[in-house]
Amino acid sequence: MASDRYQITLTRSQLGEIARALEACFRMGIGQPSSSLQYCRNAEGAPAIWAWDDVQPIERAIKDKMRLHPNASWGVGRFEKLDVLCEMYKSIEHFMSWEHAVKDGVVQSMDAPRRWPEMMGCNYDEPMRYTSEPMIKVEKCNGE
Repeated sequence: MASDRYQITLTRSQLGEIARALEACFRMGIGQPSSSLQYCRNAEGAPAIWAWDDVQPIERAIKDKMRLHPNASWGVGRFEKLDVLCEMYKSIEHFMSWEHAVKDGVVQSMDAPRRWPEMMGCNYDEPMRYTSEPMIKVEKCNGE
């Protein structure tokens, strides 16, 4: 039985925020909490946790509860629900990177061959698969 499919319409800015939230969530779950802590805000809306002195004790406490060494993480490929978040994040990152390359004139289209060295970085590679879930499909909508 095929799984149901859903469509969400977003702006580029909203898509970027979803990508960052997915990354923060999966990284927190695998024991890399420092990137997630950037979302903590003070009453004025400014970052509440930003210096290493702020991050280190929080990260140490989290990793202690996860039974991880301070310099370790579980990594991707261990927990399926977190792996799905990683795949979603990487799919969005891949799409947005290629879209940016087209906008900047590095390549003519999303289907063009990759151009080296202008398109260095793993964000231009097809996302790695860790689960049997279908990869999300990101497409640009025309007007609305």
